[in-house]
This record gives sequence, structure tokens and C-alpha cells, in this order.
Amino acid sequence: MEYLSRVEDVSALRLTSCVNLKHLELDVCPNRHQLRATTFLLSSCPNVETLLIYIRVKFTLFDKRKMECCWESQESSTEGILKNLKTVKFVFFEGNEGELDLVRYLLTNANILETMDINYFKQTQEMIVSMKEKIMAFIKVSPHAVISFSTY
Repeated sequence: MEYLSRVEDVSALRLTSCVNLKHLELDVCPNRHQLRATTFLLSSCPNVETLLIYIRVKFTLFDKRKMECCWESQESSTEGILKNLKTVKFVFFEGNEGELDLVRYLLTNANILETMDINYFKQTQEMIVSMKEKIMAFIKVSPHAVISFSTY
């Protein structure tokens, strides 16, 4: 993920298709191109059913300010790449705008999503309530998707 998120034009890369992959774990360090890198990687894994995302939390205050626009949305076509995704789990979720963009992307593109577990890291109760409200307001294409929240 580190490499993919640093490449300016990931569409020029060719990944081997991983059609047998059902479970994918990503250890990500959010940066400006993380959403694009994540969608690109998922496009080579059309049958992934479970996605586990560990968000690295070792940032300085300066890095956190730079992260505010990470995971930026791209208008590239990603239709159908999450057609088998049933379960998503975030670990060490802090709720910055970039992470919320990824949650929004997954909810609006995973049409058979069943569960999304979001494990918060070091957040006040007030912040958690605010993030829950934002997330619950996102459009979900899967009518059966259940979003659960917990703290680490």
C-alpha cells in the first residue's frame, strides 16, 4: 500500500488478478492518494469478501494536519469492484475526513455489504457520537448493511 499510494498514476501499473482472494488485510498509513491506491488494489481482487483495514496511528501533529485531505475521492470508474464485499473492519479509526471518505466510498459501492465494524482509537465520547452521526447519514447501497462501533 505504501508503494501504491506514492505512485502518481496507478492506472499505468498492472497488478496480477487475485480472483481466489476472499480475505484482504491492509495496513495503511493515510496519505493524499490512499483512496485511489485502495480502489486500485481492490480492482485486482474482484472476489474479496472480507476487508480488514489497520490504520497506522503514529503521526505527529503536523502529519495529522496534512492528512485532512488524504484518501481524496477520484472520479475514476470503480463500478463493480466491490460486488462481493460482505464484511469491512476498521482498526484504530480516528474519524478524520479522509477515513470518513473511505467509509463513504465503501458504503456507496459495496452492494452486498453485511457488516462494517469501526473500532475507534482514543476518541472522546462527544467525538464518537459526532462521527457516528456522520457515518449513519451516509448512503448505503446494501439494504442489509449493519454498522457497529466500538473503542480500543
